Amino acid sequence: MPSAARIHRSTNGPVEVFGNRYSSGQTVANGIELGWGHFVGSGIPTVMVHGLTANHLCFLHLARALNSAGLDILAYDLRGRGQSDKPRGVYSTQVHAADLHSLLRSKKFSKRFSRPLLVAHSLGAYAALEFLRLNPDEARGLVLLDGGARLTLGEQLRIYIMLRLSFIRLGRKFKDPEAYLSLIQNSPLVKRWSPELEAMVRYDMEVTSDGAGLNIPVHVIESELNSIGGSLNVMRSLRNLLGNRRGFEPQFASIKVPVLIVRAVQPNLFPGDSILTKRGVQEMEQEFPHVTVREIQANHYSMIMEDQPELNAMIIDFARSIKAGASKRKVVRKR
Repeated sequence: MPSAARIHRSTNGPVEVFGNRYSSGQTVANGIELGWGHFVGSGIPTVMVHGLTANHLCFLHLARALNSAGLDILAYDLRGRGQSDKPRGVYSTQVHAADLHSLLRSKKFSKRFSRPLLVAHSLGAYAALEFLRLNPDEARGLVLLDGGARLTLGEQLRIYIMLRLSFIRLGRKFKDPEAYLSLIQNSPLVKRWSPELEAMVRYDMEVTSDGAGLNIPVHVIESELNSIGGSLNVMRSLRNLLGNRRGFEPQFASIKVPVLIVRAVQPNLFPGDSILTKRGVQEMEQEFPHVTVREIQANHYSMIMEDQPELNAMIIDFARSIKAGASKRKVVRKR
């Protein structure tokens, strides 16, 4: 059975970081417990899906802003991350889609988060696309944050090189929490440290008698990469990619709900290293039946890990347009 809800608070000021509408806990879904955070609102139900080595608190800035506009926000930890269970076995977008489907059908969330707006970043974008491919009527809209495109070989190689910076935490123990935090603070991927980012890092920090480190097991990320032809082993990844092992193959034309794509245009490490390229966006734009494309002056990480008023406004406007559209359709059916 799921454990009782736990409230996670930062030493830097709980209300300022989490807001006063936040609670967290775990719920059984698809045979495991998934960790989650709920920012209670009375408006559009919204579910947030994070990326490869993140957890639900990566959305703190965005979730607070959307919640302040009235949206009811559920952000959860993918299996293998945060406070979710980390069983051995297959980790893939298909498995994450099944977990999400089960979570939304759970007794705890089935009424409140029926047909939510999905907001998904990076790897989460592919999980959300797979969810909608399998369950086309179980969401009202989709926001893809710098992810979701089909990738060329060159794009896969470039992304893999950059991701290796986030992999250096895997399987390592640091002498104490401060040493682990220092590693993250000094990463070239982190442009601005904040109480929100520290809360995210502390949330999935595992502290034992022999040190501190990330609580994501190596087998989780290895399996995740294997599912798209990659590996933590550099040579194995290169052999797979050069051997034409297919990566993500999302299906866009089958997605009938309105879609908002937001592309981060600033460099992550060097010019031209975008995760979501113009080429990828153009392909998506041609195939999605109902799509809006926007760009934001941020990179793949800062777009969610820093406060982005422009992004907040984009998503709030999109959510309101979906709600207005649904109201018009209801009127039409009554006539």
